[in-house]
Amino acid sequence: MAQQLLKTKFHLPAVRDDLVRRPRLTDLIDRGVRGRLTVIVAPAGAGKSTLVSEWRASKSGRERLFAWLSLDDADSDPVRFFTYFAAALDGIRPGTGDTAMSLFQASSMGAERSGILTALINEISEIEDDFVLGLDDYHVITDTHIHEMMSIFVEQMPQQMHLILATRHDPQLPLARLRARGDLTEVRGRELQFDTSEAAGMFSAIEDRTLPEELVASLTEQTEGWAAGLQLFGLSMRGRELPNPDLQSRVDSYGGGQKFVFDYLAGEIFDQCDEPTREFLLKTSLLDRMNGSICDQITGMVDGDATLRRLADQNLFLVPLDDDGNWYRYHHLFRDFVRSRANGLGQEMANQVHRDAAAWLEEAGMVAEAIDQSQFAGDHDTVARLLVANFEEFQRLGHYLSISSWVSSLPDEMVRQRPRLALIYGVGTLLSEHDLDIVHKMSGWADEAISEIESNGGIDPNDDIDGTVVGIDGLDALKGEVLALTLFHAAWELPSEQTTELAVKALALLPEEKHHVRGLIHLFSGEVHIGLGDMKSAQSILQKGVDEARAADDSPLLVYGLSGYGQVNVARGRLEDGRRAYEDALTVGQGASAEANWVMCVPHTWLAEVFLEKGDISKAMEHSRQAQNLANKSPMMGFALNARTTAAQVSLAAGERAVAIEQLEEARQFAKGFGSFDFSTFLASVMLKVFRRTGDLESASDVVLDQGLSPDVAVDFKNEELVTAYAGHLIDRGNYEEADQLLSRVTPVLRDGGRVQHEIHALVLQSQARELSGSRALAIESLGRATKLGEPGRFNRSFTGEGPVVAGLLNALAEAVRRGRGPGEAGSPNYLTFLLQQIVASPEPSAGTILTSESEVVQISAQTLLPEPLSDREIEVLTLIASGASNQQIAEQMIISMSTVKSHINRAYRKLDVGTRTQAVATARQLGIV
Repeated sequence: MAQQLLKTKFHLPAVRDDLVRRPRLTDLIDRGVRGRLTVIVAPAGAGKSTLVSEWRASKSGRERLFAWLSLDDADSDPVRFFTYFAAALDGIRPGTGDTAMSLFQASSMGAERSGILTALINEISEIEDDFVLGLDDYHVITDTHIHEMMSIFVEQMPQQMHLILATRHDPQLPLARLRARGDLTEVRGRELQFDTSEAAGMFSAIEDRTLPEELVASLTEQTEGWAAGLQLFGLSMRGRELPNPDLQSRVDSYGGGQKFVFDYLAGEIFDQCDEPTREFLLKTSLLDRMNGSICDQITGMVDGDATLRRLADQNLFLVPLDDDGNWYRYHHLFRDFVRSRANGLGQEMANQVHRDAAAWLEEAGMVAEAIDQSQFAGDHDTVARLLVANFEEFQRLGHYLSISSWVSSLPDEMVRQRPRLALIYGVGTLLSEHDLDIVHKMSGWADEAISEIESNGGIDPNDDIDGTVVGIDGLDALKGEVLALTLFHAAWELPSEQTTELAVKALALLPEEKHHVRGLIHLFSGEVHIGLGDMKSAQSILQKGVDEARAADDSPLLVYGLSGYGQVNVARGRLEDGRRAYEDALTVGQGASAEANWVMCVPHTWLAEVFLEKGDISKAMEHSRQAQNLANKSPMMGFALNARTTAAQVSLAAGERAVAIEQLEEARQFAKGFGSFDFSTFLASVMLKVFRRTGDLESASDVVLDQGLSPDVAVDFKNEELVTAYAGHLIDRGNYEEADQLLSRVTPVLRDGGRVQHEIHALVLQSQARELSGSRALAIESLGRATKLGEPGRFNRSFTGEGPVVAGLLNALAEAVRRGRGPGEAGSPNYLTFLLQQIVASPEPSAGTILTSESEVVQISAQTLLPEPLSDREIEVLTLIASGASNQQIAEQMIISMSTVKSHINRAYRKLDVGTRTQAVATARQLGIV
């Protein structure tokens, strides 16, 4: 995996040979792993982790795959937490957590968490065997985003997975619901309490002798069977003579709770150690984990490895973190006790320990931990230096919350005077908590500091302390990055002119070699212009973004850029140009890593739409399936939503109505809880389109009511697609004139924005409304312009999928154009002929029409293509001719005279514009009539 992770966090401590076996507890775990979740909730020192170790070492525990993750305070960062979570799963089955881990690193926790969880759950589902994942010290997790995501996760995780949480208090999970369903097993402090016989066994294991029964019973009662207290008492008795009349009085004197007992007994043990050992304990207690080398660094000794092994052999609350005996940590209670004694070292001595530890960790490449230690030491300069030097790597890994936390620990004055720190703080906050107040403040601080530097004539590189003031790229580059930050967090609130101005200024300041940032600015600006309906500007801007992405050799960014470029081409009516851009994106995406290939769901989605428009349902289905598979790994909600809604429309075109409705419902559930106006209007427009094609007027009416739509709704670039779909609903309801008037207000908006694709759809609907209201000339005019716009891209389904009314109008338009009486704008005769042939070749359920059979679809479509429809008897005669029947046989079978047969045949010939039986049969078959 890309990130350097602490392998010691995945180590479940082995069971010591002298462990007192407690089968009554391991049986509880055995029963629990058949459900979904086990929580072990008890105070520190109750034996939670030891219980899991004992169960894992048992026969039934060894039968299941198992992974372990020990958490600490730094893990209350969503990206860090789920990166380790996914890495633990990698230990179950290599590669299982790779994609999800990449998504957690690449995403901000303020958005699209649903897609990330879906990716994680899908990856876990691929594990065939039952397995258990244990999380130790879950109580250190305080971030609400983690709690929210874990609540969803435990409800949806695959059946083959069981989760064990060891924690000091109840986790913020839906325990009541899981309990009611029988999916929760609870092991609490009362179950973990040692009884008298177990306590006696512990004392015997510690010192290989038996204590008096009354003493054991009294001690068990006084400590309430608390494992840590009993163990400490046993250790404090080492070397004491028995019988000892003072022991009982000492036990009887315990009071004030478990913490009092622990401190009292730990004090006895600590005081019995020699001076070098006490110094070693005091200094190393300031570390969360340690090996011999770092111990030597902070103590000035040279026997750290030997000392750690000796303390572990003495069972002095030292927990091994690997199988080789290299890394250890203290039991939390013992660590806290020794740290309380370490206060006597003085703050300066403690700070020096942290500084020495930070130096060792930096040298070992454990930069995040080095920053943490520098924070403890109050060494702000080192925090700033390490953060700036490693910012791009932290950014790549998605540790935005940690970035924000580290910078926020620095003095305000320091951040105000060093604009690069303010920039980093703003970026971290924008992408982690989306706290725009802080982002605005940091942008302001950066601007003020830059102005101060410029008013003083610039900055001497020697005054740029570790690059934390300006940075190695210089002042102009910094100004460009600050402008880019402003663009990213404020663009949607600003007029398009100001957005463009910000982008131009930022790009002018950024060095040419900053291809990645420059590419992001172009692509982001292009997205803004697409949202504003300015397709022409968007296309040129996106092209620049594509060029920068190529220069940056960034495959995911290039895939995204090419997809955006293709989207604009399609919107402008250039289907083939769009298709080529999408296929280029797929080619480029082959170079993307497995962790980042989810971005390929974008070109697959848009290719599915292109092939759907072209009438190639098979290819549309193929790309739609691939888009959905990749979207399940995507952290971007918009990508996943587009893939689902496209799948619904493709399935419907393929005749899979039930599948389409199911996919549409999945999209609706997926988008639930996200208040984005763009998501809501887009999904509503697709729902109206699907409900039109299925004839479900009731469901369509519910969407209209939910969106608050009415014929006098205001139209702009943000809602034009929804309003157009609503106009289709008005047609289905028989409100033809209202639909026509509404579409007359939609089309100018689309024309001004260069949205040819949407204008075609609106004009086709308008032609229906006008035809049904009796305005044939106006209907032909609307359809003529639509075909004129659709011909360069060879649009197909926008016309052929709209049913009998449009089919009849196309036929009338083609006839008018053939006779030179067509409207001012219309497609060529060849294009109109192509559309008419497509209606016959690929009939499908049409918008606004409830059809009862496939044959009905064929007949309705075919009949509307003829200047004069065939009668039922004429169709019957043609059918018999196609079967090889003679006129006499036709007369006998239909029980009519020969002259009547000939009359039917002659009328059919005239309507089909043919002169022979062979021509009549061929034409009828081409039209799908026989």
